[in-house]
Amino acid sequence: MKHIRVVGGHVMGSSHSRSALRTKIHSLCFNVGLPSLFVTINPADIHSPVALYFAGVDLDLDKILPETLGTSYERAKTIATHPVATAKFFNCLIKSILKSLVLGGILGPTKAYFGTVESQGRGSLHLHLLIWLNHDFTPTQLKQQIQNEDFRQKLLAYLEDIVKEDLDQFRAKPDGLKTCRMRMPRALVENSHIDVSTGQITMRRSHPWINNFNEWVISACRCNMDIKFIWTGSDAKALVYYITDYVTKSSLAFYDMFALAQQGIKSIEQQQATCGTESAIEKSRKLVLRCYNTIASHQEVSGVQVASYLMNYGDHYTTHTFRNIFLISIENYLQAEIMKVRLSEKHIDEEESDELSIPFHEDQEDEAKETEEQFILEPT
Repeated sequence: MKHIRVVGGHVMGSSHSRSALRTKIHSLCFNVGLPSLFVTINPADIHSPVALYFAGVDLDLDKILPETLGTSYERAKTIATHPVATAKFFNCLIKSILKSLVLGGILGPTKAYFGTVESQGRGSLHLHLLIWLNHDFTPTQLKQQIQNEDFRQKLLAYLEDIVKEDLDQFRAKPDGLKTCRMRMPRALVENSHIDVSTGQITMRRSHPWINNFNEWVISACRCNMDIKFIWTGSDAKALVYYITDYVTKSSLAFYDMFALAQQGIKSIEQQQATCGTESAIEKSRKLVLRCYNTIASHQEVSGVQVASYLMNYGDHYTTHTFRNIFLISIENYLQAEIMKVRLSEKHIDEEESDELSIPFHEDQEDEAKETEEQFILEPT
């Protein structure tokens, strides 16, 4: 499975290539610290005039009339039959929001972001976005600062400006309530406050059924969204784990992959039985490739995802460029150079010993070992 993962890591859209996103997010955390905001944007393509325009519907975007959009069924049918237009709309909307709103400072000065693209059950795309605000506070320092009343008030004013949980015109209506997995309805909160002892932030809420939102982002994208302020280091680590684990999960269970790999092995064995003149390297190459193709043929990929990959939109959005460092090659090189130096020193010592009849001291050997240990790269 390790060799299959290496082969699949270079195939766009595969679960193995998406697993590399986890490494990129971790490297971004090492570079700029823990993220500050977690945002989810779920564009409503079936209700967007721009998506319909990309799909070929004759619309005047400067003068949109309700009767020209058609019914909900007609719009859904148009979007479902035009995956290229849907992918183009998603990429256009997300890039505009990231460039104009996020980097424009609508959520505060931003130094980095990393967003991963996922597909829903109906095939449309949505974005999970981690945002790094341009400040130097660590989670520990923030917990210390909230002891200051002036800092607490400024923090609450900032959060109330970017995160909304209230609709002032809401009026409660009596109806039959059912259990909701999202813990709705939620308790109403008259005023925002911070618990100094625990550090828990409670935002003002006047509507029990509304999700967290930013009024500027939701006005621009006109779709469902969610925004969460990452307050503690444990929250940041949990969200990084969630977003990386969620986007890298495969549609196939691990035991299914083994069964499919076994099918690939059987098929390649039957083929090799008729032609036994190939080298061992060629047989190994075909075996790994056949196993990967068998597994990849059973993975679920929506038409919008395929269109997005073909148009080179990728599966993530970020402000940074990443480069791979192959530590195994570096470690092998360092080990080889260390051995050369050690053998050279030992050869010189042997020559001096022959000339002066002085034996090689154990202290020198221990010193050589210590020098070697200083350059060994331990696996992480």
